[in-house]
Amino acid sequence: MSLKSAAYNVIGKYFVQFNVHQVQPQMKRSK
Repeated sequence: MSLKSAAYNVIGKYFVQFNVHQVQPQMKRSK
């Protein structure tokens, strides 16, 4: 496993968590 793929893996996990926190309030508002 290269350093690049490891870095993308970590960034991807944080990005998904950030997206979840951003999207959930918007979904609650729209309902």
